[in-house]
Amino acid sequence: MRKTKTVGLIALLALVSFGVYAAAIVIPARTATPDLVARAFAESPERIEPGELPARWVEALIKVDDPNFYRHGGTDFSHGIMTTIPQALTKQLYFHPFKPGLAKIRQSLIARFALDASMPKNVLLSLFLSHAYLGEGPKGPVYGFGAGARVYYGKPLKELSDDQFLGLVAMLTAPNIFNPLTAPEAHAHQLARVKKLLAVSAKAGG
Repeated sequence: MRKTKTVGLIALLALVSFGVYAAAIVIPARTATPDLVARAFAESPERIEPGELPARWVEALIKVDDPNFYRHGGTDFSHGIMTTIPQALTKQLYFHPFKPGLAKIRQSLIARFALDASMPKNVLLSLFLSHAYLGEGPKGPVYGFGAGARVYYGKPLKELSDDQFLGLVAMLTAPNIFNPLTAPEAHAHQLARVKKLLAVSAKAGG
């Protein structure tokens, strides 16, 4: 009986400690979120609204990068540990630089309770399209799908072919490893994987 009480007390203390830790992270993050988001939009080469793009492009982006985007609350552990769109944005906006380890816990807490909880999904998606990191171009870092279209394909985003848009989506996992200018073969293989994933999803009715 005494051992059970001791274990229960330790579990309670751990829970309380984590709650205090989480609050210390989330409360300042929620306060900072409006300014960080406004600054990110202001610094983006162009603001891209999901409704301005073909629906099939937006659907493909979500299926590849964050299949449960409209259903989760910022984090998604339905298929193991995976990075969601809010988590990717959190890494960009709140960490300079991002270092693995405890930062991953902080990233998940901020994504769920500060960023995703602070705005509608369409605004999050607009921020991602406008500000996602897409590798190093000839003149420096490339942020946003609009800049990515110009740097990697030499045309405005809306003039891309379906394959070229998917080429940008294919970069998201590792933008410099799958950079079409500096690693064309790796990029081609990644694009093929993306197209295969979408084909399987379409066949399954997803």
